[in-house]
Amino acid sequence: MDPNQLESTVVPMKCKKCRFLLLEHPKVPVEDSHGEPFVDLMTLENKGPSSCHSQVWYIPEESMPEWMTASMDKGDWTKGKIMCPKCEARIGSYSFVSGFKCPCGSRVVPPIHIVKSKVDFIQPFYVAISSSVETSILPSSTLL
Repeated sequence: MDPNQLESTVVPMKCKKCRFLLLEHPKVPVEDSHGEPFVDLMTLENKGPSSCHSQVWYIPEESMPEWMTASMDKGDWTKGKIMCPKCEARIGSYSFVSGFKCPCGSRVVPPIHIVKSKVDFIQPFYVAISSSVETSILPSSTLL
């Protein structure tokens, strides 16, 4: 598969409870605790230190979806919970006042995080049509 096609693949993140579309990676990048974007969209694995693999994904504040910005406006941008805009399920939290470190202790993590167990990423499904034809992308219900 052409690497450019993989980079342009949109991977939706949905609320696990109501299936509301929360964001689309890479339009809204998902990062590890070291600020590195997830590079393998097939598994959403990062290449950071293994001790820093946590139970959350981080969202850079400069690329937050509009619904998330509105939610933080209600909390005065200090500290609070991130709720699904449709069903009000808690999917993460934010803290602009505390500087938490990553599990390895080498870096302060971004202030906005999404709990992995509260959301689903819909994994792209790749099918090779033939050896002489490009690989096509089909929708899939395979969840990460």
